[in-house]
Amino acid sequence: MILKAPSKTFVCGEYGVLAGGQGLVWTHGPSFEMKFSTDQIPKTGFTPHPLSPAGQFLSKHSEFFKDYSFEFNDPHQGRGGFGASGAQFLFLWAFLKKKMGLPMDLETLMKDFKDSDLGASSGCDVLSQLVGGLAQVNPQMPVRSRSLLWPFPHLEVFLISTGVKISTHDHLKNLERSELEDLKGFGERASQALEAQKESDFFGTLQEFRDSLEKKNLVVESSLKLLSQFQNLAGLRFAKACGAFGSDTLLFFVEKEQANGAVHEFRSRGFEALCLSRPRDDKSLGLVIEGVHD
Repeated sequence: MILKAPSKTFVCGEYGVLAGGQGLVWTHGPSFEMKFSTDQIPKTGFTPHPLSPAGQFLSKHSEFFKDYSFEFNDPHQGRGGFGASGAQFLFLWAFLKKKMGLPMDLETLMKDFKDSDLGASSGCDVLSQLVGGLAQVNPQMPVRSRSLLWPFPHLEVFLISTGVKISTHDHLKNLERSELEDLKGFGERASQALEAQKESDFFGTLQEFRDSLEKKNLVVESSLKLLSQFQNLAGLRFAKACGAFGSDTLLFFVEKEQANGAVHEFRSRGFEALCLSRPRDDKSLGLVIEGVHD
């Protein structure tokens, strides 16, 4: 059996979700994959952190998993910020549920995730990777998580990886959650603006959110410098750093007429940009299970 799940990038709401807010997460290719079999092959490429949700879930259900071998494929080759840890948990969880004929709904996913989490994560990664698309995720009420449409066809959305990786687990564990209370409303506001197709409200919310993160020193200096380097990019509508400490990825919203020029500019500075608003495959459709009877 082969399971596939999309990569993910936070558009709005990171940190706020840790205080009980909602998140807006764009899922996209390339996809993570895990192959399960009863062949006695090495568990190549799959060494979850023992304290991660995937590591905890694997340990709790070791009796079930002892009969299977599994191979994990990370298309990002260890570059952080795309949801590898969440995908590992989702794959183990979905495989066990499918084999045992148990429910695989959003509520069950979040309950099992929280039972395997040691208190650091929001669960937004796994929710978005199950929902797919441009996902509005609600960890407090998972059943309300859903996929939204991108309503601004005149804008292209580009993602670049900074190459900087921090330990998200350790970083989140040491955060003071009470200091994040004023961030928890941004994800919902951004999602509402998208649904209402109010471009000025959407980018106004993102700008306010970016300013708040920077004021709280939740964006690393290296990402701030990169954002500054691209601030005069032709056709740029908005840009922000994404994820833990804004260290992993940068997101750019660019006028479609200037998209080719933006790609050239990214490339000239050594970055290959991924266009999220023009999906070229089905890798953003959420969890996919192939070979159910394997």
